[in-house]
Amino acid sequence: MEMWWRCGGDVVEMWWRCGRDVVEKWWRSGGEVVEKWWSFGADVVGNCANGNGQMSGRSNV
Repeated sequence: MEMWWRCGGDVVEMWWRCGRDVVEKWWRSGGEVVEKWWSFGADVVGNCANGNGQMSGRSNV
């Protein structure tokens, strides 16, 4: 499953959890937007630690 999330605003911290395991983070900053992408075969729960940022996601299963 592939999924990406984008948080706008000053997003400095974000945690992701895959089942019991913590997923490694790959960040790519582009202006005011930080993008995160990953690929694995499990359900993903994402949380944007910065409440000031808007969070959206799209998944391709």
